[in-house]
Amino acid sequence: MKSNSLEHSRTALYAALNNKLMALSPYNDASFDSEVWQFVTDVGNNRLSTLDFSLFNLPDLKFEERVTVQYDGSNIEIVTLDLAKVLWLHMVEGLSARSQKYLGTYNCLALLFSFLAEKGLSNLTSSNLESFFAYCMTQNIGIGGTTRRLTVPSYGNRLECFSIDKLRYILLRYGINDVLGNISKRRVNEALTATCLDIMNMTASEYKQGGTYNFLGLDIGKHYLDHCSNVFEEHFGFIAAIKETIDLCLSESLFADIDYIPSSLSRIVVDILTGENPPKRSRQNRYQIEKYNFIQHTVHDLFRKAYKKSCKLSHPFFIDNINKIIEHSGFPERYDTQEFVRSLLYVDIFGESSKSKESIWHEYMAYLGNQYNSEKVTLSSFEKIVKIVVDDSIQNLPDTTDGLQAFLKNQLDKLGASKFKSKKKALVIRLADSVSYAGTTCFIGATGWRASEFDFSLKNVEITQNDDVLDNHYTPWRFHVFWKVPKSNGETKLKREITLGSYIIASQVAYLRQLNPSENIFPSPDISVREWWCDFVEHYCLFDVVHENNDQIGKYSSLRDLTSIHKKLLKELPVISMTIVRYGENYFMNCIRRLKAGRLDGHEKQVLKDNLSEATLEFALQRVARLEKADIMAIRAELIGDASYPTPHAFRHIWAEAVFHRYRGDVGKFIRSNFKHMNSRFFMAYLRGKELKGITQVAERNFINNVVRQHIDSLGYARRDYAGGTGRFLEKVISLTKTVTNEERNELVRKICEDRIVSAQSNPWATCLLRSGTVRMAKCSSEGIPQRHNASPSLCLDCIHADITEGNFNGIVVYIKPDIDACRNPSLPYAIKQYHIGTVRSALKRVSELRKNGGNEKYDAFIKFLIESLYLAENTRSNTE
Repeated sequence: MKSNSLEHSRTALYAALNNKLMALSPYNDASFDSEVWQFVTDVGNNRLSTLDFSLFNLPDLKFEERVTVQYDGSNIEIVTLDLAKVLWLHMVEGLSARSQKYLGTYNCLALLFSFLAEKGLSNLTSSNLESFFAYCMTQNIGIGGTTRRLTVPSYGNRLECFSIDKLRYILLRYGINDVLGNISKRRVNEALTATCLDIMNMTASEYKQGGTYNFLGLDIGKHYLDHCSNVFEEHFGFIAAIKETIDLCLSESLFADIDYIPSSLSRIVVDILTGENPPKRSRQNRYQIEKYNFIQHTVHDLFRKAYKKSCKLSHPFFIDNINKIIEHSGFPERYDTQEFVRSLLYVDIFGESSKSKESIWHEYMAYLGNQYNSEKVTLSSFEKIVKIVVDDSIQNLPDTTDGLQAFLKNQLDKLGASKFKSKKKALVIRLADSVSYAGTTCFIGATGWRASEFDFSLKNVEITQNDDVLDNHYTPWRFHVFWKVPKSNGETKLKREITLGSYIIASQVAYLRQLNPSENIFPSPDISVREWWCDFVEHYCLFDVVHENNDQIGKYSSLRDLTSIHKKLLKELPVISMTIVRYGENYFMNCIRRLKAGRLDGHEKQVLKDNLSEATLEFALQRVARLEKADIMAIRAELIGDASYPTPHAFRHIWAEAVFHRYRGDVGKFIRSNFKHMNSRFFMAYLRGKELKGITQVAERNFINNVVRQHIDSLGYARRDYAGGTGRFLEKVISLTKTVTNEERNELVRKICEDRIVSAQSNPWATCLLRSGTVRMAKCSSEGIPQRHNASPSLCLDCIHADITEGNFNGIVVYIKPDIDACRNPSLPYAIKQYHIGTVRSALKRVSELRKNGGNEKYDAFIKFLIESLYLAENTRSNTE
């Protein structure tokens, strides 16, 4: 009897749910039992929205096999798929038939189930609500599982229809105890605001009004930083010399005896420095010609001196020049050598600061010990090498007037002078601003600070001697900005450390902008980061390399990735140019006005029509004169869509990802040279901040995903610079898994990242990728719990969680030096050497593995050195016995 009653209740439940579905008029005559439901949505456009509920049958979404619901006095067990249908039917009840609402609700339910399954939970609670919102904002879901989004979806497309209050009511109605815990409305608002601030640097209110944020992650951001660094290096010396020459000509009485009024003289000086031909009237009068020639000759001489001076300030710090100095000096290839050389160059340019050049040299030579023959290159010969390298990098200016005139014009063309409407002196100022924006972007990338934290002066930077024994042999000083952090500390000033490289960039920007030490160094961060975006998309050097090697794209994954990035950015450029790059000039709103007036050109008109729905475009045209800020933001958000573009906040994400990637070889030239030498003390000062927690969590998962993907992609190549336990684990997984298509490989990457790898930590000698199921086997474990703060080569090199790449080679060289010294010390007894011998043997295994897998001969000398060190250590035992 009870069984009949239960079956009757089940039948009644499914009949009621089927009637609810029929009320929505499914297009494909689906019933509640059907896995695929289709609906005609967005009446007028007749869009067909398809919901495939078979997605909820995937193991990754089954947080529970069955859930109990109460209906008609009975407890009825239903499967996860049917639970999803029940919740969806009730959540869309009363909503208009729009694809945004139907699909948004479906996607949020799928992400909720996936989140619970991934975390091993049965309920969403107050404590994990922020993590869930972050999951919804950063992940997409489909039959292939979850994939990382490049951009945060708009509020309307994702969370608007997902009401936790409504979900709670539905669950209470059916007596369902799973899915949702006790969460107050206030807690929902707090969690959403906290997540929006963490990930997008905007409030929940701003997000709801149409604000969006794109993930300009490390994969694109590293190339943009390299481009801005290249621009700053290439044009700093030239534009700084132009500005200094103008000021010298107009501030000193050089031309006091020439009867030009000041405004005319100013115009002539700028004309000369911009490569313009003499005015026609000066050719008609001998006296006028002589006056003009005298001015031109004087201006050119002053420019030559100013150019040499400004190049001497910038060229020594070029990354390529530092590498050439290292190579010609015969220094060992180590991760800290760049910073050591940069420190010596800093003394040359900025003077001594609590530590002399000689002290820096002798301390580093003592640290290198027998790794470098200091008699081969002395400080004096090193200085000669520096002079040769720097002088060779500075372009020789033409000796003739016509030649220098052509040089000036050519340099201005390279800077894109023709794209600016400014004339004469205003053009020079605008171009100088443009170059300073490139330098500012580099500083933003090196620090990862908020846009509100850059209004400090050089006077606010404190320089002290570095007493940290871990790195003071190559980092003689520490630089702290003592300034406000408005968002977290209001007007209270805090000390925050920056690197020597960052301080040099700040000093160069201040010099270019001709500031005194108490003036704010940087221009607007928002304007700065978008200034060179169009030029990057169209002229970045590596994009040119890809096109030149088009026939090689199929052979190398790096070329394929660059090609894919470039195609994406080129496609998005018209929209970004209209909405972001020129946003400060209200260019986007002017486009709407000109479209309504029929004055918009065909290309820009097409951009609007291709990227805005008819309803949005009609709304904008009807209300163009009275559009509110929220309306403009919403229209721009729809127009931008998933396009990538730079913002100061995006660089916070890039910075966090760079922290994890800094010892690997795929971070770009600028990040590699500005991050790699820094130890964990420097980064932990940033990462402990609560406001960076959400950003670093996202960055860590992205890092894990990238590492696994690179490993799997590289398995098809004969040469792959990997070693360690993680590489062997992934090789085994691949050998046991038959993956043929890209979709299957993506699914494998996702499963490994989500199901096996728990967390990541970057060390100079190895990356630690902890795996579930083997955590207790970590070499640093104590009572089964990893103690990763104790990480060292002696523990990590033989650990099953170690992932070692070519980028870790220098870290191994540096950090096992005490072990090598112990092995080679004839005075130490063998009993003391034993511990060090184990570390050197582990290093030999890993470096030999890199040599075998990568086929790179650069490892041979160090392998020979390690073998010799072990031989000397074993001799100690023989002699003792």
